[in-house]
Amino acid sequence: MKINKKAAASLIAWVLLVGLTVTLAGVVTNWAIKNARRFEPSKFAGPDIYCGDVAISLEVNDGDKYIKNRGSLIIKNFRCIPEEGEPTTIENVNLKPMDEIPNPCEGTGEIIPGVESSEGEVVYCPMKGAKIE
Repeated sequence: MKINKKAAASLIAWVLLVGLTVTLAGVVTNWAIKNARRFEPSKFAGPDIYCGDVAISLEVNDGDKYIKNRGSLIIKNFRCIPEEGEPTTIENVNLKPMDEIPNPCEGTGEIIPGVESSEGEVVYCPMKGAKIE
């Protein structure tokens, strides 16, 4: 029986090409799985990811000012930034959605809500604050 050398060479080339492709796919898959397990999205998440569903409003009822939570997250803390003086933080407010509390800040300025992140830290949302006049 006569063996065609060109046919054998092309068969060997295809076998090597398929073997290399399968091996490379295995290496890339293994690398991707290891890196996916180490990935922590919280390292890349800024305040925007937590502040998207935060909304407060300042409401006046019979001369008293109230802060109402119009968002869908519990507001953990408030940061009061007065026009004059030092900012203060009001902790453990735990204002539930659609609830309201008397204005915890004194004078005029701005009130900034803070929500709890998935790591348990409070993230403040300055773009979602309310002006106190």
